Amino acid sequence: MQGIREYNRKISSLGNTRKITSSMKMISNVKMKKYAKLATNSSPWWLASREIISDAYFVIRKYLPLFVKGYPEVKKNLIYVCSGDQGLCGSYNSRVNNTALGLAEKLSSQGQEVVFSVIGAKSHQFFRRRAMIIFKARDKFISKMSMDSIDGITEEIINSYKTGLCQSVWFVHTRRISSVVFEPVAWQILPLTEELVGKKKKNRDYDEDENLPLIDASPLSLAEYTIKEYLRAFIHNALIESSLSEHSSRSTAMDAATNSCNRMINHYTQLRNRARQAAITSELSEIITGKESLECA
Repeated sequence: MQGIREYNRKISSLGNTRKITSSMKMISNVKMKKYAKLATNSSPWWLASREIISDAYFVIRKYLPLFVKGYPEVKKNLIYVCSGDQGLCGSYNSRVNNTALGLAEKLSSQGQEVVFSVIGAKSHQFFRRRAMIIFKARDKFISKMSMDSIDGITEEIINSYKTGLCQSVWFVHTRRISSVVFEPVAWQILPLTEELVGKKKKNRDYDEDENLPLIDASPLSLAEYTIKEYLRAFIHNALIESSLSEHSSRSTAMDAATNSCNRMINHYTQLRNRARQAAITSELSEIITGKESLECA
């Protein structure tokens, strides 16, 4: 049986661990509320962008058919993967990375090349260890996220697709299902798909409809701007939901770790008390035995 001093060291160590896990849970809860508010505020922008691009789908198909019909043959896919920069958040990082890896294996089995653009240090480490081709890595991106940085990703996606560097663009992130349920998803963002854009509106005769507002801009420039704004809204929404999922997962994991520390502290406290009681009983027995021996002598 271990000594009382050893049990005290374990209890002290677990107590320090409990302080760390409870502090991390508190910090994650604060950040989770922050990103939940951002997600609520940005949701109308994303929904409006889907509605606008759904309305303008047939205009885009007419003036920018490449972004709707796609290339005749897909040789290279560009997959964006959004993960966290830190661990201790349960299976959050591994699930989104494995989803992206499964997508890459599926595309590779069809004879298509795959390159990755990773957002988050954990995805960078995951694919670098597997010797995957990384087009660009953005570590600690979400913590410093701004609309300028999102514009950079948007321009990178559009230019890569327009110049033929890749013939298909995917985005893998974690989607919020409810306040406690999250799942990794993979969206094909270029060429435009009905799954992501939504149901396309019926084509309208824009030349004969006199009730439509007059806009002093070419249809081509409007189509390009619509696609750009749509991708900006999508990327912003995806990054917010991913960060919200990360902090929610970390809060849950740290709560479980804190509860485990409490159980182990209670367990070792009971063992320490038993060891102390056994030591006291042994000492009393020796004292009584010695006393009886003296009396018999």
